[in-house]
Amino acid sequence: MKRSVEQYRTAIRAIGLPELRIGSVFLALLLGVLIPVRAFAGQTVVITSVPEYGTLGSMSGNVTGVDNTLFRVAGAIYVPGLGWYSKPFSNSPEVTIENDLTWSLNVSTGGAGSLDPKATIFGAWLVPSGFSVPILSGTVGIPAQLNNFPHDIRERYGRTLEFANRTWAVKDAHLPVGPGPNRFSNLPSDVWADQAGLHLTLHQHDGAWWSTEVTLLGGRHGYGTYFCHTASRTDNLDLNVTFGGCFTFDDYGDERSSDGSMNREIDIGEDSRWGILGGPSTQNAKQPSDFGLSNGANRHQFFLPNLSGNPELTRILVWRPDSLRFITLRGNYSSLNYPPAAVVDEYLYIDDPTAARHVPVPGRERLHINLWLNQTVNPSNPTDNQPVEVVVSDFSYSPAGSQDFSGEGRSDISWYNSDTEESSVWLMNGLIPDDAAGLLGADSGWIPKKFGDFNGDKKADIIWQNTDGSTAIWLMDGVALTEGALLLGPGTGWSVNQLGDFNGDGMSDIIWQHTSGASAIWLMEGLDPIDAGGLLGPGTGWSVVKSGDLNGDGISDLLWQNIDGSSAVWLMKGVGLLAGAGLLGPGTGWSIKDVGDFNDDGKSDIVWQHVDGSMAMWLMDGAGLLSGRVQLDGGTGFSVKLVGDFDGDGKSDILWQHPDGRLAIWLMNGLGISGGTLIQGPGTGWSPLRLGDFNGDGKTDIVVLHTDGSSAIWLMNGLTISTIGPLLGPDTGWSPVP
Repeated sequence: MKRSVEQYRTAIRAIGLPELRIGSVFLALLLGVLIPVRAFAGQTVVITSVPEYGTLGSMSGNVTGVDNTLFRVAGAIYVPGLGWYSKPFSNSPEVTIENDLTWSLNVSTGGAGSLDPKATIFGAWLVPSGFSVPILSGTVGIPAQLNNFPHDIRERYGRTLEFANRTWAVKDAHLPVGPGPNRFSNLPSDVWADQAGLHLTLHQHDGAWWSTEVTLLGGRHGYGTYFCHTASRTDNLDLNVTFGGCFTFDDYGDERSSDGSMNREIDIGEDSRWGILGGPSTQNAKQPSDFGLSNGANRHQFFLPNLSGNPELTRILVWRPDSLRFITLRGNYSSLNYPPAAVVDEYLYIDDPTAARHVPVPGRERLHINLWLNQTVNPSNPTDNQPVEVVVSDFSYSPAGSQDFSGEGRSDISWYNSDTEESSVWLMNGLIPDDAAGLLGADSGWIPKKFGDFNGDKKADIIWQNTDGSTAIWLMDGVALTEGALLLGPGTGWSVNQLGDFNGDGMSDIIWQHTSGASAIWLMEGLDPIDAGGLLGPGTGWSVVKSGDLNGDGISDLLWQNIDGSSAVWLMKGVGLLAGAGLLGPGTGWSIKDVGDFNDDGKSDIVWQHVDGSMAMWLMDGAGLLSGRVQLDGGTGFSVKLVGDFDGDGKSDILWQHPDGRLAIWLMNGLGISGGTLIQGPGTGWSPLRLGDFNGDGKTDIVVLHTDGSSAIWLMNGLTISTIGPLLGPDTGWSPVP
């Protein structure tokens, strides 16, 4: 039996869940602008300019929604290796707001000889005049009492380089900073990338020893599988030298983990003897390392083999909510499919608060690689006084599974029965559910339509759509509903079109589409829209067809398509347009089919499909085309069905389907095809419904439907099906939700 909206509201109230009511959400679209009501009643602070990297100057901006006599703007900068500093001065950490609601504060008060011109992150906070601004002086992390107020953040970097199809910022410090402390060089003669990989050096020049470090820019990562490859010896480093390997680090430090750590540091193969002759030569660690814990602490030390014959090593981190799995391999491997003989060491760090072990929750961490002096033995230089060079040959990353309701890094399954209108969730562990439950609100006419993370807990939440057009969000914790609310939408005729993270806060936002073709955007925080705006589109006849991160800034962008076949890109920043450009497409008859990252550069690329079945791929760099190629189809009659990473190498691959049911996979390497074959399934009648990583191995698996109504999971290993599992669902009549 279907329930009306009022009956659904009654059911929501019965289990203690709030409704979103008029006055607390965005309910109208007026002249193309949605009017928000939020915690700070429309009060905002925006940074409009910062000085060029390496120069002196001021940070400037404007505010809205305030009486300028009652508020101030507090400023701070982040200097890598030192921390956060109040600006303009520690004894004067705020400035007044002008009558025109603009403001400006000096962020270079330390002068040209200081590290102020080398700051990489700038922050501005809108605070009441009577608020006592906390003083930041090399502070690790932004205080929570500041982030309770409206704020804005701007990043900038100096020299960058391209490595592993990604952009990296080079650390630059002419004064000693952490780790070490050390001076860090950004000279092309000290740190560079070429066909062999990333070259990090430790050199003496200009009267000092200089260390080197790079930071991965673009979108953040989080749960998933990381691969870091080295091609030079690190088993015999000097006692005073540390190769930091690949490690995660959160410069913002404004979101404490459960153990109190603010930096989310995970060290993936940190090679050093820490001044101990004959001691272990490497370690994997979760920081803070807490060396004194009697239970084995947060670091795992061991000896690397003699690498004089073949120096290649592969370091792997599989980061899941409940564990960190560290793997060190002899040789070069780009997936978790490696021979047992290659294993040098494998270590599993289990989340166990009772034993003082805590797996970090992803946030705003970035990946770093460095080479530095640990200075544990006097003098404070390499004891042999020789320069050092380490070559990192490659880096890649594969994200964790989608529809992950438990946050365990594996895909789960949401079921729906169209006959009984019931819904259910299965928490999967490979082919077997660990837990399952029916969802309240079943038999109500509500259908699960979209899945996102609306509260930033790294667990999938559900957007429901009712047959009467109503929309609701459920925040999930595994199979349990924690909160739910109706979303009345911008008005009659609106439905959810796309989800994405359009302001980079780690929470899903909503693109709405009206039956008239109009679009709107809501920036979400849990159940509440915190900002909204009308998206008028490039013009009449346009609609959003896909979202993806086209410029690698960690913020979702929009791909538009017109009914006449033309296309456009919008690079987004919140509810605003950062940049836009028309996409002429490969030619007449082409339409956008899907997006994926085919060259592993952290930027979404575009798959086009022609009406004749042929396919084209564009590798994107923001709104611009990096390179493109028209591909032949997967075979006569084949068309692109889905995009995933079937071999776990961090690059998207293509699943093709023929009208007769045949399936094929192309393993992609940028615009090139590294492998392809027909998939030999259990028989005819199967069709792919959705993709996911159901066993947490970093490789995309396939949920397939049969013409008889049954379902199954195919666990994939590149071009082959490693395991086929029966997946009949809760009972007859059930189908997995795409």
